[in-house]
Amino acid sequence: MKKKISYISCIGIAVSLVICAILYFRPLPLSGFTDKNSKIHLTLIEDNIDNGVLYSDSTEYPDITEEQHEEILSVLDEYSCHRTFGTLFSNGIMHGLGNRVLYIANGQIITVTESGKLSINSKTYRINNADQLIGQILEILE
Repeated sequence: MKKKISYISCIGIAVSLVICAILYFRPLPLSGFTDKNSKIHLTLIEDNIDNGVLYSDSTEYPDITEEQHEEILSVLDEYSCHRTFGTLFSNGIMHGLGNRVLYIANGQIITVTESGKLSINSKTYRINNADQLIGQILEILE
């Protein structure tokens, strides 16, 4: 009898852990981190090399029209991010960012890196096709 209760308890704990893992690592819509009523402010930082010297170019996009605002929000609707094992304990520090980093300020600070790392209010996530997301947003601004 005790073995049966112990066995059932172990199965219950295992099922609970699997369900928690599925819920924790499920895709989160990127648009869920944006405030549709707040103004969007974008900053792009690109690293380049000129004559063997590394330098960064920073471009700000402060004057976003209402049409561009709606288009950017619709692009963000198409993407989702995923928590990582370190998301709970992260402080927003990311390494290996790639050559382009896009900062989106819209109620929250969203940092999208070319390498697929994402920081939202000092919590790190991962995102698929980050380079494509950055490209689509930059196309809207041109």
